Amino acid sequence: MNDEQQPITADLQVVRDWLTHLYGGCPEFISICSDKDGFAGRRFATDETGIEAAVQYASTLDRRRAMGVYAQSTTLREKPDEGRGGEDLAYGLTHLWADGDFGTVGHKPGLDDLPAPPDADAVAKVVAESGLPAPSGWAHTGGGYNPIWQLAENYLIHNEDDRARVKEVTTGVQAILAAEAYRHGWSWDIEVGNLDRLMKV
Repeated sequence: MNDEQQPITADLQVVRDWLTHLYGGCPEFISICSDKDGFAGRRFATDETGIEAAVQYASTLDRRRAMGVYAQSTTLREKPDEGRGGEDLAYGLTHLWADGDFGTVGHKPGLDDLPAPPDADAVAKVVAESGLPAPSGWAHTGGGYNPIWQLAENYLIHNEDDRARVKEVTTGVQAILAAEAYRHGWSWDIEVGNLDRLMKV
């Protein structure tokens, strides 16, 4: 955990609300992990009991001084036999996301050698001027200011064609934001559109 990152144990109600808002009632399982469990993590149902268990597990990882505690962006259709599962298990899409890294702490220049946006306000500027709808929420992770767009209703991935179409959308969002960041002379992480993407809680 870097000096700028606040421990999630400081306000578990915020984590509880966040997980409930993003995943509550969407089938089947939320995936929570960190470096302290080798990123294998654990899976939790999306009902109230499951979300509470996910919050407590995230708190346990945080108390062990995890470098970060992460949730998979989509729900999983089943618990994997081993590991945390890949894109083939992605099931419920509840929101779109982006990774708004800023500053220099913990971030290298992009492949084009451009710097990340200098601060959270610059990230917000990229998002606001991208032509995308205004985000329905933001997650401030210390070195990142990550927008999310909550879907009006959950979208469940039922087959490989579905999966491919959904991935086109999630990767397309990253490309739009990267183009806008480039216009300002900044880099943007476009490698976060995969359906098993981990985003910091």
